[in-house]
Amino acid sequence: MNDSHGLHEAETASIGDDLVFLARLRGVSVTCVIPTTEENQPCVAAVRVEVTATDVARGLAAVSKFAGYCPRTLVLTDPSGDDAAWASVLASYFRFGLAVVVNGSRQDVMPPARLDESSGASVRERFRGSVRQYVDHL
Repeated sequence: MNDSHGLHEAETASIGDDLVFLARLRGVSVTCVIPTTEENQPCVAAVRVEVTATDVARGLAAVSKFAGYCPRTLVLTDPSGDDAAWASVLASYFRFGLAVVVNGSRQDVMPPARLDESSGASVRERFRGSVRQYVDHL
């Protein structure tokens, strides 16, 4: 498994101030992006996920599994113009971020929406616990 950051399974990277690693969460292979604190500690509460897909339908199904848990982005690889446009409509409607990778070059189309932290806190905390398990084993 690899992602749009060039990572392969069991690899981690620091990109800017973020810790980036691959994980399997909610049955989906994702890239986790976690900002780090000034002390260089991961801030799991601010985790966001990226799902890489080659077609819009599969990408939508995968990225939807993280609605309510964390900000999420669909990374669509080598889409047709129509697929990229449709993905943009879906991203706007379902409030996920969108990036496209064409010929190996990534372009961020829209950022993920912020979560409403006032609802679903217990479910979100269980999800963050799953992410912490990955971080603890890096």
